[in-house]
Amino acid sequence: MADTFPLVFLAALTLTTALRTWLALRQRQHVSTNRAAVPAEFADRIPLADHQKAADYTRAKLNLGLTEMAIDVAFLLLLTFGGWLAAFDGFWRGIFDGAGYAHGLVLFASLGVAALIMLSLALVQTTKFVAGSDRIAAALSERQESLATTAPANDGKTIATNATLPAAQQAGARTRTPGKV
Repeated sequence: MADTFPLVFLAALTLTTALRTWLALRQRQHVSTNRAAVPAEFADRIPLADHQKAADYTRAKLNLGLTEMAIDVAFLLLLTFGGWLAAFDGFWRGIFDGAGYAHGLVLFASLGVAALIMLSLALVQTTKFVAGSDRIAAALSERQESLATTAPANDGKTIATNATLPAAQQAGARTRTPGKV
């Protein structure tokens, strides 16, 4: 039974990692394939340059996600099969009684510190990524505001087409303009 658990653990980790990688690569391929043209439903509202920026952003985010996943899997393998968990345990057993609460608490705290280090690496990567994407989002927001107009609906009432309207109005609620009933 003791020899079975590592195999089950590795199989589950491999299956999960393979599935997540396949989905990310599939998404990246779809985005890359459709980068050259805006979907017909949005062609009248989204310029090609903005669509391509969004595709580039999505691809960059997927690449970052794949990198973070690889780092996380490597860290997990180092903790389990690489012996880091046993090293933490052995270190703290030399200082505290192995059967006591103090040993368990410091072992748990050590794992927490290791996880925080991994989290900080992910945050640094994400912060750099978000800083670049914020510039893109600001440019897209300015573009949307410049395109804000009102247009007549099929029934003669005026509807607002500005993407910055409240959610109820974006969902199709009509707005009245002065002089129209």
